[in-house]
Amino acid sequence: MPPAGVYLENDLLESSAFKAIKSPHTFRVFLEFCRRRKIYKPKDRQGKHSKAIIVNNGEIVFTYEDATRRLKMSQATFSRCLTELVDLGFLDIAEPSSGLHRQPTKWSLPDRWKLYGQPDFVHVKRQAIIPPFVRKRKSQLSNLNTKTPE
Repeated sequence: MPPAGVYLENDLLESSAFKAIKSPHTFRVFLEFCRRRKIYKPKDRQGKHSKAIIVNNGEIVFTYEDATRRLKMSQATFSRCLTELVDLGFLDIAEPSSGLHRQPTKWSLPDRWKLYGQPDFVHVKRQAIIPPFVRKRKSQLSNLNTKTPE
């Protein structure tokens, strides 16, 4: 059985996206995501290892409850860390949560971070998930109902 641990590639550690991580909390959250991934390194015919493949990419679950219990951080801090990791290209939402059915968000670890700081970088914003039963404020409702004069 291979030893357990966190595997970080050299190009990840030297990337501009990794250097752009602002908060130590974000770094801890990223390491926890790396710890939860399962890596498989297939061998070629000569017995040499080829590039590592994340087997459970798109199936990684890390809930707010896990973050508050394991990392001892507030839900607001964890939310800010997730937003920063998505903005830097380290995380993507593979399947959004369904709070009504108690389904957690499933995350994937993409390679968008490799292009961070370059013109080819694809900016993705983390979408806020608002349940349908949340009441809207009066100011939000009035903006919806007003028409512009023609």
